[in-house]
Amino acid sequence: MPHKISLLIRADIDLDAIELIATGCLTEQTAPVLLEQIARARMLDPESPIRVDVTGARHIDPSAAARVRARTSAPDPLGHRRTPLRLELPDELPQCPMGQAPAIAS
Repeated sequence: MPHKISLLIRADIDLDAIELIATGCLTEQTAPVLLEQIARARMLDPESPIRVDVTGARHIDPSAAARVRARTSAPDPLGHRRTPLRLELPDELPQCPMGQAPAIAS
């Protein structure tokens, strides 16, 4: 079964808030999808704070979480002011429900 990520994007113009809610699996393969949607959310309203909620994900790879955290907290390489972004991860990252692949005996 392939790992997929689902995203719900809510933009509330009256409250000046944008939310991205992720479910499914956050892996090295799906992290670029999340990062692309964060970039698009920044374009919706450059002044609005963005909340990225990954607490409902079924599975989060620690390396993917670190990648998203690093990319979202890094300064803009062009020196532009960045929209405030809050990344919410669960206290304990859920492991893949498919478990580890069995080791092959030699």
